[in-house]
Amino acid sequence: MPERQVVKRGGQGRAVLVWREGERVRAYKAYCTHQGMELMAAGIRGNEITCVQHGWRFSLPGGSCAHGERWALRELTVAVDGGRVSVEWRG
Repeated sequence: MPERQVVKRGGQGRAVLVWREGERVRAYKAYCTHQGMELMAAGIRGNEITCVQHGWRFSLPGGSCAHGERWALRELTVAVDGGRVSVEWRG
């Protein structure tokens, strides 16, 4: 997994954005907090993600939103074991 670059994985209602910095890996639900649209790979540029539906912008790490922290992306629990990354998806 590349370092300090957003990677999108999954889909069909369970898409995630993954970020690695050194040994630390973080993951976020890949859905815009504005109207729930899936954040598409076409909207990813470095550590910035733009929702192609309405232009809302997010940045990693942290999942912050240009429209304020109440709209930040939801972080998920991550486990790394032997180079394998597992993400715990919760409602």
